[in-house]
Amino acid sequence: SVVGPVAVGGGRLTEVLEQGEVAETGHDNPDYHRGSGACARKLLCLAQGGAPSCPGGHRERNDALKGAKDRATPGAMRVHPLVATAAILALAGCEPPATGVPLDRPVYPTGLAVHPRGDRLAVVSSSFDSAYEDGALLLADLDLVRDELAQNDAEDRRDAIVEGAYVKAALLPPFGDRPVFTSLGERLLVATRGNNLVSSVDVDPDAGFSCGAVEDGTPRCGKSPQALQLPENDPFDVLVLTEVRDDDGLLTRVDGVVTLLSSSTVYLFRDDRERAGAAQMQISGTVELGDAVTSVRGTALRTRNGQTHVVAAVESFSTTGAGALLVLFLPSADATLSTFDVTTAMGALSLRDVLVVPGVGAEPDTVIAVTRGPDAIVRFEVDDLPAGPALRLAGVAESCAMPTSLALATLGSVTRVLVTCQASGTIEALDPRTLMTTDAVRFAGRAPYDVAVNPVVAEAYVSFF
Repeated sequence: SVVGPVAVGGGRLTEVLEQGEVAETGHDNPDYHRGSGACARKLLCLAQGGAPSCPGGHRERNDALKGAKDRATPGAMRVHPLVATAAILALAGCEPPATGVPLDRPVYPTGLAVHPRGDRLAVVSSSFDSAYEDGALLLADLDLVRDELAQNDAEDRRDAIVEGAYVKAALLPPFGDRPVFTSLGERLLVATRGNNLVSSVDVDPDAGFSCGAVEDGTPRCGKSPQALQLPENDPFDVLVLTEVRDDDGLLTRVDGVVTLLSSSTVYLFRDDRERAGAAQMQISGTVELGDAVTSVRGTALRTRNGQTHVVAAVESFSTTGAGALLVLFLPSADATLSTFDVTTAMGALSLRDVLVVPGVGAEPDTVIAVTRGPDAIVRFEVDDLPAGPALRLAGVAESCAMPTSLALATLGSVTRVLVTCQASGTIEALDPRTLMTTDAVRFAGRAPYDVAVNPVVAEAYVSFF
């Protein structure tokens, strides 16, 4: 399990580093897991020839088997990692999960977030294979990494690994995904499917994390009062809606939204440090996306004319079959939904990530989504009508295999959409207007998952297994 950046400059992805060796497990996507850590562990046993049953039906087992695909053939473009720490994952039986998740390297890194200062990278170590009881939240010192590489005078630095890149850590429930920083980076929110929580983490780039609890000298996140317990399973995406600061500029309250991989309910929540005890983090409302919706796979925020809408990529199932929808709504309990049927428009049966590309001047905003079945990149333009914003299909292009995550990179007048593709082991840069691929790099034989762009330095960071 490694995290490795690639440089982004002038609209191109540039080779920077090469990852260390990683043992493959046959699982191609952590969002296949729907059940508990124990169930996830059984799936690994099943992959080794066992036949345990999973609570809650057979969907998890089928998805795990379906995910056991061949990796991309090594030998194409090679990529050099900037922060790279390898974890050899032994699958020699179904022993109980171990204690003591590593705090100096990621184990199945999933979500990434760059601190607004641009000098720290938060990495969610998901413990996706259930080898450990806990996950972890790691903080990489990007300045340290750059300094180490600058002092490396080797002619070929493709195999360079920076030791000690992860300088701070906290314990986290397992099966976490993409974290999100507040605007100034003093707080971070992350959802974990382990225990169905949203954790609120205080962040000091130098001192590290604080979660309100400590275990053997390490911050322990996911504990009340700095955690929100959700009544349903599989929280996945978290968005920060608004921030409230006092007269001294200190952050006192965050309002956010969390969506789930196995529910049509969107939860609005409040993280209010002026309230005591369990009242600090509370659900403040819900938005129902409809009985046919089975999963929310990705979300983004679109702000225009003083209003902020949530754009949700959802999956549905009805008597006519499975389908993919994009839904726009104001984050309020009485929200009116604006729905676009992606399946009817272009045939895709499933969606993954979604992002918003703001329009320049009078240009309309653009929504970019990745689909499965077929694997494609889809472009929509947002029409601001009297009844509210509505989506209009503006373009479709074939993507690399199994597109998973999106990020927006803007350098001067050049804007590119970065997409990770797991089965092809590829990171592509796309023109958001034409959807044409302007450049790509391949992680030979690896499975890129998340991608995050540095807001200060021309770099992007990729987690992969």
